[in-house]
Amino acid sequence: MKLEADGAYLKLAVPDLKDFLLSGQLFWPIGSIPTALGEPGSDTLSIGGTLVALARYQAARPGSAEPYARQVADVRKTWRANWDKKAAREFTARVKLWSQAVDEILQSGAGRSKLYLSRIRLRVMLEFLSQDNREIPAGDVMQLVLMDKRLQASLQDGEFIWEPEVVAAFPAQPFWYLYRTVSS
Repeated sequence: MKLEADGAYLKLAVPDLKDFLLSGQLFWPIGSIPTALGEPGSDTLSIGGTLVALARYQAARPGSAEPYARQVADVRKTWRANWDKKAAREFTARVKLWSQAVDEILQSGAGRSKLYLSRIRLRVMLEFLSQDNREIPAGDVMQLVLMDKRLQASLQDGEFIWEPEVVAAFPAQPFWYLYRTVSS
């Protein structure tokens, strides 16, 4: 997703964040955002999508991101129990999607690298969803650990794979997978 799309996502998503948290929906449609084909979570409001877009936008455009960061922090603090429960539900759903993506990446031939780049946002979402959340099921965390081990065997060290403007928000630990490339 391009940085402009992160800003557009936040502009559409953040005002609905409280209503989304209080709803029973896991993903909330937010309209059309210009994005790269195949970017997961780019057209729906979710906690994971919001956290990734916010981290990227804060790194690249700190002044512009500040109002969004304040709103997200306020909603999270005020509705913490709802936040944690919905984040845990999203984690479970995204672990399944990531598992499918890892299988596709490992089974693909020449298109492995492009597929990896188009799906890695799912893994970043999982990292953000799991941070500071006691509601995440242990079985889902274990499944993620096992997928990471499978994937690491097919990756090589490399340069940061996203735009250089956002590198400060994604240190090599815990975001090791953003510093890897898929081996042929």
